[in-house]
Amino acid sequence: EFMFRDELHVQTKSGPKLKRPCAMLEKIPRAKYPDLTEEEEEISVPLQTLCQAIFDSIMVHMMNTVSPDGEWQQLKQELFERLVRTKTQRCVEILEKSYHTFDV
Repeated sequence: EFMFRDELHVQTKSGPKLKRPCAMLEKIPRAKYPDLTEEEEEISVPLQTLCQAIFDSIMVHMMNTVSPDGEWQQLKQELFERLVRTKTQRCVEILEKSYHTFDV
């Protein structure tokens, strides 16, 4: 669903837009990589999709092997919370706590 159905809010040159991740993949141009054949250029987007799927499968298999009880999913969620969702709040806390005596 994520790759082909869900739409994401993305910033473009013409402003914010909703786009499906698969629509953000671009052909690998022969103009930039002259050694590519026409066929390779044509199938570059499907190949990118396949490579991403293989990579994701390997990562999930690795995590399920290392952590069969699924604990890695909880760790992933905690990392996301700390590094993404509450990043600004955490930065402000650090500045207030550690640098409150400094004047900028």
